Amino acid sequence: MNFCYECGCKLGRYEKSCPNCGTIFERVINISKNITDENYSEKLEFLINRAEIAYSNKNYGVAIKYFNQFLEINPFSSKVLAKVGFIYAANLNNFDKAFYYINKALEYNSKNYRAWFTKGDLFVNLGNFQDAIKCFDHVLILCNNHETAWFLKGLSLINLNRLTEANYCLNRTLDINPNFKEAKICLDNLSLML
Repeated sequence: MNFCYECGCKLGRYEKSCPNCGTIFERVINISKNITDENYSEKLEFLINRAEIAYSNKNYGVAIKYFNQFLEINPFSSKVLAKVGFIYAANLNNFDKAFYYINKALEYNSKNYRAWFTKGDLFVNLGNFQDAIKCFDHVLILCNNHETAWFLKGLSLINLNRLTEANYCLNRTLDINPNFKEAKICLDNLSLML
């Protein structure tokens, strides 16, 4: 039996994408744990719901516990791996664990733009602007209207003194969202430097 590695729903033998969540498969994964076909999807849904409730209540340790239980059953979920990486990065400031989960997410699905974004944001926080730009480039290939990726790419370019390129990125941010206050401020400051 084949299952979607993102949402856990059952798949037909030759399906190339998930009818439930729309994930397009780079490869088909057959998971055979000690879970019957009847309760596989229900168990995964239960764990995701519990993790999301814990996360929304800012109980990050419990959220990670439930996400990791999900990953014990279905270790190939790029979406869940990226979410755990995000929690470690944004909420727990544990960059080593964040990179571990993000890199695993990208290993299983190189088209996960959220994982690329989180990885780029990690690099920005570490002052590694060159690698951050590469990650944001991946995001923008997959999701060209990602205003925050354009913005953070622009900030990274400013830090590398590549001001003309930064100007383009910040303007692109404002094309997508004219109310992006931080982009307006950066662009005003940048115009004084050009």
